[in-house]
Amino acid sequence: MLAKVCRDHFKLRHFMLPERGTGFTGILYDEVSKEQWSDSRNWFIHGLLGSGRIGSCTSLPVLYAAVGRRLGYPIKLVLALCHAFIRWDDGIERINLEATGPDYINSHPDGYYIDQPRPWTHHEKTCGYYLRSITPLEELAMMLSCRAVVLKYSGNLLDAGFAISKASVLAPNDPNYPKLGGQIELEIASLPLSRRPVPCFNQTLNIGFDGKRFFEPEQSLRPRPQMPSLSQVFSCSPAL
Repeated sequence: MLAKVCRDHFKLRHFMLPERGTGFTGILYDEVSKEQWSDSRNWFIHGLLGSGRIGSCTSLPVLYAAVGRRLGYPIKLVLALCHAFIRWDDGIERINLEATGPDYINSHPDGYYIDQPRPWTHHEKTCGYYLRSITPLEELAMMLSCRAVVLKYSGNLLDAGFAISKASVLAPNDPNYPKLGGQIELEIASLPLSRRPVPCFNQTLNIGFDGKRFFEPEQSLRPRPQMPSLSQVFSCSPAL
């Protein structure tokens, strides 16, 4: 009822607006344009609170959880592959609530999300990170990873690297944060040397962009504990 009231009264909608009956369970990366990825309104809560009333599975469940928690409900966020949803989880009873697509309100068992929106890898199925109620720190990591994606597609690779680096520290078991970190590293490595922010980026991720030490998707990022200050960032790297 909470999700239905929020959606109907405030006319909230997913920015891709899938049709009813699609069994919406996430978006594949290649289904979203660069312009859509770089528009933060699609991924963060201000898109729902603004005049457009648009969001996605990274903002709609966050809004429902924020309202529900203020009402005293034991609402948790849950991650699946390329998707997030809310769960009533009081330690005794668990009820999954799918309220992102237009087929609200649905309650699917965990198995419904497996191999959606594409077949899961063995690591994704066995890592123990998906389909459980995540912690507050892991919620922050989810937001940082979204920030990294928005910055990456906006051309701000350095800040994208900082964001995914921090996300990987907060949620080291997420199987896809290292892959995103690798994509960002490779994009920076492809820049001309004059535009490659090697010193600052190396201080943060402890990895190199010399064309020899490229990040491997199955490795773990090894961020250093101290992030450089803004003055260090702007003093040692050219603007991207």
